[in-house]
Amino acid sequence: MGENLKLVAALEKLGTRARPITSGVFSADYLDKDKYGLVGKITKIDKRPIEASIRAGALPILTSLAESNEGQILNVNADIGGLFHGVTGEKLDVSNLDEEYDQLMKEPWVKYGTKLKLREFKELLDHLPRSSSVAVISADSLQKELFTDSGAGTLIRRG
Repeated sequence: MGENLKLVAALEKLGTRARPITSGVFSADYLDKDKYGLVGKITKIDKRPIEASIRAGALPILTSLAESNEGQILNVNADIGGLFHGVTGEKLDVSNLDEEYDQLMKEPWVKYGTKLKLREFKELLDHLPRSSSVAVISADSLQKELFTDSGAGTLIRRG
């Protein structure tokens, strides 16, 4: 949550209206409590906080945290700086889910965390305006992502 607030402050300082959304979007169950501890699998997405931020003209900045039914905060697997091809190791710059999702999900290298992330990105984008996208980047590459044509991570969009 601290990194979320730093990111929002940096964006605001650069003139971008941004709003921290640190809770209320993702609900989750434990992925495997004994094996992974406080890591969750998203079970429900409430898009209202995201939509409210967009209606207010602010960029929503989400955390990779969710809440279980019991109120426990869980990490929901956002530890990546982009999506990487499992065979070549190359970073995917852009993914258009309308065109690529089904094929990506069939790739033998798309498994475990990558498959989970792709499902979560699709679920999120399916409930947002068509022009919405998700940037998958590490915090230290944010400036490059925002202010260069090449970007730093992977841009996920619906089409």
